[in-house]
Amino acid sequence: MRKVTRLVVVLLVGGLAVGYAEEKEPTSEKRSKIALIELNGTVDELMFTSLKRRVKAAKRAGAEKFILSLTTYGGYLQNADKIIDFIGGQKEEIVSYVKERALSAGTLVALGCSRIYLSPESIIGDCGPILPGGVVMSEDEKAKAVSYVAERLRQLARKGGYSEAVAVAMADSELVLYSLTITKDSEERLVVVEEERLKEEIERWEGEGWAVVSQTLVKEKGRFLTLTAPQAVKFNFCSGVVESEERLAEMLGYHSSAILRVELNWWEKFAWYISSSPPILFLLLTLGGILLYLELKTPGFGLPGTLGIIFLFVALFSAYLGHLASVIEIMMILAGVILILLEIFVIPGFGLPGIAGILLLLSGLILAFQEFTFPRSVFEVEVLKTNFAVVFGSIVVLGIGIA
Repeated sequence: MRKVTRLVVVLLVGGLAVGYAEEKEPTSEKRSKIALIELNGTVDELMFTSLKRRVKAAKRAGAEKFILSLTTYGGYLQNADKIIDFIGGQKEEIVSYVKERALSAGTLVALGCSRIYLSPESIIGDCGPILPGGVVMSEDEKAKAVSYVAERLRQLARKGGYSEAVAVAMADSELVLYSLTITKDSEERLVVVEEERLKEEIERWEGEGWAVVSQTLVKEKGRFLTLTAPQAVKFNFCSGVVESEERLAEMLGYHSSAILRVELNWWEKFAWYISSSPPILFLLLTLGGILLYLELKTPGFGLPGTLGIIFLFVALFSAYLGHLASVIEIMMILAGVILILLEIFVIPGFGLPGIAGILLLLSGLILAFQEFTFPRSVFEVEVLKTNFAVVFGSIVVLGIGIA
């Protein structure tokens, strides 16, 4: 048992030491730089905390401007709001660069920056509120979610000087959009208008001396608006199309040698890989439980027990590094395990300590894999259901394996 304890301590101390070393990076000479930070994958709490850490590290290294390179299908709305508020609180300018795609919550993050730039092959949009697993929201839930996201998009688009109608159409599938080509003297413009305001807008432009040359349907009812890079330029939803982050840095006044790339730390990569994958968590919990049971049924302490502890440690440590599990959840799990062991080996029969231990263990495991305690939205309800399935599924398979 002492060897196992030493192994865990070494892992913890070693991880913290390496983490501290990487936290100090980059250590290059301080001078004017532009920081490049890639945000890939799900918009979640780990992306938010990682962004804060990397922005802080870049400032220490002399960064006076930032490029957020985005490739994401979306994620949690509350975490997108946190990222937007964090970006808005920085003195330095932060621009977004959509490298491949910025959909759903990713579009919100892109709009939260001072300017949006897109790569030639990128897409942006489709901010319709959805639930994981294809779960359908009720009409009231959908209306409430659409109302908030649409208003958030409208505010951010207005702040950035982009088309508000285009932004809202990315979240409201019922909205119909038209584009008007208008001319006056030798000047030509393209205006995007919501269907319900189409007649009013035509009359307004004609009253100001503009001639409406053409009227084109941009988005029909029943779908969320998604734009390619050329469409985003055409409909005023970006500041330009740029071939690469290096070229964007040059446009912003920085040579390629002044680009400061701030990468993920090892623990962020580790936490993203483990805690964001329910099948891997399920496997780690199940195998860890079975191996610990085998150790209890054999004399001494050997390989099964060591592997079981390592598997469970990896699952919980990844959740902790991913800012899902706190010390409270870890203590709940440990207290639950201690009570169950006392019930098995010390206290005769099965009573209150065993029941309390099981409840603490299950509650701790479920809470360790989510950012909230009680679900506050239909999306969080689905996350809670997924965690229930992982934990209780592991228990069922563990029971079968023991049998």
